[in-house]
Amino acid sequence: MNNLFVYGTLKDPEMRKLLLNRDISEKQAILNDYVLKEDGDYYFIAKEKNHQVQGSVISISDDELLICDAWEDVPFYERVIVSVNIGGEFKNVWVYIRKTNKGKIVLCNKISNLDRDYVINQIINFKKNIL
Repeated sequence: MNNLFVYGTLKDPEMRKLLLNRDISEKQAILNDYVLKEDGDYYFIAKEKNHQVQGSVISISDDELLICDAWEDVPFYERVIVSVNIGGEFKNVWVYIRKTNKGKIVLCNKISNLDRDYVINQIINFKKNIL
């Protein structure tokens, strides 16, 4: 199994289930020295000292990780290993990081600037194209 730190749309259990066809439990986690940013409608994280991103860690299969790679538009985003804090214990996990860090810092705890129904429809259309 692969541990993946999620901080955007994949933080939403309904969207995860729609994308990966199963309920996936999560553990709350903190990624230190990164900041959540946005560029228009999309959120991404970038390295920045003395900041932290709150998210979740999910455990997924190799096949599910490949689906997430496609959903996160790798290579526009890249998947890298980072260390996150899960209840006081540090663990190495995968995370998607945008290759450019230009954007403004997000000051709220939303998962996206996009309308929820729009994102759900995007996932449905995405799955039709990869199957």
